[in-house]
This record gives sequence, structure tokens and C-alpha cells, in this order.
Amino acid sequence: MGEGAAPIPRGAMIVEGDTVTAVGPADDLRRRGPFDATLGSEGHMALPGLVNGHHHAGRTFRSGLPDIPFERRSLFIHLLVADGTEESIHRSTLHSCAELLRAGVTSAAVIYYPNAALPALGAEAALQAYLDSGMRVAFGVAQRDRSLYVHEDDARFLATLPADLAARVRTSAIGRYSARSLTNDEYFKVIRDLVARWHGRSGRVRIDVCPDWFPSCTDELFLESRRVASELSTQIQTHLLETRYEMLMARRQLGRSAVEHLMELGVLGPDVVCAHSVWLTQRDIELYARAGVVAVHNPASNLRLFSGVAPVREMLARGVTVAVGCDGLAFADDNDLLSDLRLADQLQRTPGILSERISSGAWLRMATRDGARAVGMAGRIGELTPGFQADLVLIRKARLASPYAHRATPPEDLLLWRARAEDVDAVLVGGRVVVEDGRVTTVDPVRLAGELAEDARRAALAPNPEADASRALALALEPHVVRLLAGWDWPEPEAGYRYNTR
Repeated sequence: MGEGAAPIPRGAMIVEGDTVTAVGPADDLRRRGPFDATLGSEGHMALPGLVNGHHHAGRTFRSGLPDIPFERRSLFIHLLVADGTEESIHRSTLHSCAELLRAGVTSAAVIYYPNAALPALGAEAALQAYLDSGMRVAFGVAQRDRSLYVHEDDARFLATLPADLAARVRTSAIGRYSARSLTNDEYFKVIRDLVARWHGRSGRVRIDVCPDWFPSCTDELFLESRRVASELSTQIQTHLLETRYEMLMARRQLGRSAVEHLMELGVLGPDVVCAHSVWLTQRDIELYARAGVVAVHNPASNLRLFSGVAPVREMLARGVTVAVGCDGLAFADDNDLLSDLRLADQLQRTPGILSERISSGAWLRMATRDGARAVGMAGRIGELTPGFQADLVLIRKARLASPYAHRATPPEDLLLWRARAEDVDAVLVGGRVVVEDGRVTTVDPVRLAGELAEDARRAALAPNPEADASRALALALEPHVVRLLAGWDWPEPEAGYRYNTR
């Protein structure tokens, strides 16, 4: 519920328009009727709408990319963008929205990879999908301006390649999202245009600035992002310390951590959202707390991409705000944030007779109230509190209690340990019902899935020599990236989370 509030047995709330106006025992609130409609029963749990603190839009990540560590996989990401049209971007984003809504997610912080060949980079097609679905979104368009291929100066790295390979890579879309890179001036013009046209639309859209991730952004890009975000009163979203090699790059090139460097530049602040935050030192965590940044834990995608486990326990202990996200790359390909929360809880159970778990209530706050900060909507969403927006989820208790649930089990434990997307019965965003009887009301997921399948079938049947050549080029480049980074593996830095050791 609200800050420090306990669950209310047989509780209820009154929603007027888009706002929660009263919360308390159902018997007391019933006396204030009659009401236009009633949702839920004693067979439900109600909780605030879940917030996906880090996600991607425009293309799904299920498009034949190899299942390999992050820096190698990044060589293929442009293949998801290159063949995109505005129609396909809208469809795939809408499908992702439907998945999230079915899992009780009402808001998402999104980083979009642009296609410079499309009007407005294709971003408006993705934004329209969020509006059409009924979700809230904090939407950032990614930009990068250096180290496109690996954590090394581009010219220096290309000089190490065979001449014919270097020439082909230099003119390819690898590392650029699409065939043409945007200059930083062009990028910030797009951001200003999107803010003017979309920021605040329907009370559900925010436009953020997004220097993509530390290795691929110059100081100049970070500093201009800081200036523009402050000028436009919006946020900065970025990927930070997602991988071990990203952490090593900063130490090798700067002699200090990426967090220390961004703090020295004056980039970090309470309006900065740092996705992943896996390879933080104790000093980095202290700086996060001092700056007030939001760290977003992505347990499923970080495991999937061989990246590691974020030091959530240490961040919480030092007062860092932590949100949780699916990253568009959920461990089970389902964008089920409820399942990701359970995974996150279990990953933080370090061995030791005196070890204790992070409470279920803390995890649920990370996915609701603290997640609200990741989308720039703190104080508006994330709590079932009078005056807050009526973003809420009704969970069926039947399967959670089957075949047995002890009466002493706290409801928040039952929810965290057992709930899945299939248990979501109804979802409201701003008082509007967007999921009812487990079905999304704003989207036809069956029709949408059929259209996406047909898109994929046509793509599979149609010859695409350009895409085939681009994939082959990425495969040819991959061993050279591996060769460079493999040389950084000694001495091995200490991870924030230790797996079993012999």
C-alpha cells in the first residue's frame, strides 16, 4: 500500500475517475456507495500496478540472435532494426505491451533503438503503441558516438583487422543500430521534437534522454545529455556497468570506475536511471547513494547474457533506490515481471548460516513504489494511496492457495513465491480497465500474434542477401572481439556476487 503500510485483509478501495480516493476495510467503504461498477472479490489480492524499470521497444529480441555473452551478441543487434518498418515496430511494440499488461505491468521505462531511415527514427510508431495499449511509458531513444564494435577506439580496433574485413565493417550498420549513424546534434534535435509532440500526452508519456551505455558514449554526449535533460525537466536513462568488460574498460582507459567518472563529470543525479548496475564496487554504491540515482536490477536478462548478478543487498543497505526490469529479454521469453521478481529474490540468498533474505515486501516495493522513480512518476503511481493514480492489479488467489497455503503465511510471501502472469485477473491504468478476466481489452493479442507470425513467415521466405551478408560479417568480426576482450581476463576482478567456489 503506502509507505510502510501493512496489507489490509478484506480490504477495498474507491476509484473516482483516474484517482484512488479511499482505501480501507471493504465493509466500511461499501457504505459510501452506490458505485458504478465493482471489480474483484475476497478471492483476489490487489496491489499497485507493477513497473518494469528497464525495457526495450520496437523489435522483439526473439529474432534469431545467437544466445551468447553480451559483447558478442551486440554485433548482431542491428539486424533487429535494419528491416523494421513503422508498421512492424508498432505491431511488435504493441505485442510486448500486451504481454506486460497480462503480467500486471502498467508502466515501463523503455530504451528504443532507432532506425535513421524512418521518419522520427521510427520512435513515434513505438510511442503510439504504448498509447494504444493504455500503458504508461518513460521513453528514451538511444544514442552512441564511439567504440561501436568493442570497448576500443574504433580506428585503432579496425586497424587490427584484415584490410578487407575492416573496410566492410567500416561501412556496415554493425554497432550503429541502422545503416546511418545520427550525429549528436541530429539526435538532440529529435529528442526536442519528441518532447514537444509527445511529452505528457494523455498523462501517460514521458520522453527521456538516453546516452546508450558507458563504453559507447563520449564525455561530450554524456554532458550534453545532462544539459538537455535538465533544460527539458526530464530524465536520463542509460545502461551502466552491465558487464565485466565494461567495468574493465573504464579502469584500463580512465584509471577509475565508470561511476566515479560520471560523478566527476556531474552527470549523475536523482533524475538518472542506471539499468543493470551489475559490476559496482563498494565505492560505486556509495556514489549511487550520494547522487540519488535509480539502479534497475534485471535478473533474468543479466543471467541470460552471461553478465552476472547485481549487488542488490549492498545497494539497499546503503540507501540506493532499486527498481526491477525485464529488459525485453526475460529469462523465459515471457516478459513476466512476477516471475522475474521471484528469480531476483532467490539470486540474493547468499550461502551462510546467518544469511537472511530480502523481504517479499521490499521486492514488491522495488517493483511498484521504487519503480515509479524509474519512470519519473514518483508520488503519482506505485502506491494504493488516496490521491495516487488508480494503477492497480487484481491477482486471483485460487492457484496461489492451491493445494494448500498455511494461514500464517504472509500474503506478500504467497504473492512473491507463487504468482505468475496467469494469475492476473484485472489491471487498471488511471482507472481504466485494460485487462479483464485475464484478457487485454485494448489489444487483440491473438490477431497481433498472427500478424507477427505472418511477418516472420514472409521474411523467412523472401530472399534477403543484404541481411545474410550483414549476419555473415558479424560472424566474421566476432572472433576479433573475443580476441581483444579475452586478453583482459587477468587478473580477474572480484564479482559483487560469488558463485559456489572450490
